[in-house]
Amino acid sequence: MTASRQDETSVEIAALRPLLFTVYVPAAAYGIGMGAAAPVMALTAPDLGASSAVAGLTVALVGPGQAQWGSAHRPRKLGRSAPVH
Repeated sequence: MTASRQDETSVEIAALRPLLFTVYVPAAAYGIGMGAAAPVMALTAPDLGASSAVAGLTVALVGPGQAQWGSAHRPRKLGRSAPVH
């Protein structure tokens, strides 16, 4: 790696440092939490009377459901506020 490329890399890392605790740590915690909750949901659903297929479908649809909920509540255009419920 050349000296100029190394300087560019250190500048890029320095630019991302302020985002560490506000963006990356919460995203990592959320991902770890969802990964830990998925097996609990799958193992608890049959105890509540659901079949194994329904338990698997429920766990599989958590991600797309959250993605849809998030996109439905984002502002459509810049300058417009998100709907308040």
